[in-house]
Amino acid sequence: EHPAGLKVQYAQKAFFTVACDRKWFGRERGRFNRYSHGGISLDEMVVPGIALKKLTQPFIKIEMKLPTEIIGVLEDEPNKINIGIENVGNLEGEFNLTMQLDSGGEKSFRQKLKAKEKTVCPFDFIPRDSTKNLYLHLSYKNIEGREIKESKRLSIEVKPREDKVKIDTSALDKLDKF
Repeated sequence: EHPAGLKVQYAQKAFFTVACDRKWFGRERGRFNRYSHGGISLDEMVVPGIALKKLTQPFIKIEMKLPTEIIGVLEDEPNKINIGIENVGNLEGEFNLTMQLDSGGEKSFRQKLKAKEKTVCPFDFIPRDSTKNLYLHLSYKNIEGREIKESKRLSIEVKPREDKVKIDTSALDKLDKF
């Protein structure tokens, strides 16, 4: 282990330390020669590359990246929630995302993402006092062509406006019967 090196773990308790870029470091209890690179042998540089395995299995996997906290909004004020979508696979994939607010309002996205590509899908809405949740439905096809569906729910906490006066007129409905 060396503070100037990069620590690469290849097993549960085993690791290698390798030099980064053009930085070199000497071996413990070793000394530098005037024109040497500092004592790293070719074996020390090649072994970590052999221990790491390249992912060769092609796959498509698309994930939603959601805010972790409860979303707090003010009633009747325009708001926007950004939903991150990432293709964590190594092939291009197409997704369909539908966002539904429990108090009304819906938006859909259909887009292709290259491998390791990210995008943001914005949802603009005006919260009502009855707004509690945003439902997200993601679907995409995997490498075998099978549709993968994932649903999630975001909690929305609506703070009522204090300057708004609500009048209950339900008692007047009885007068219509006369």
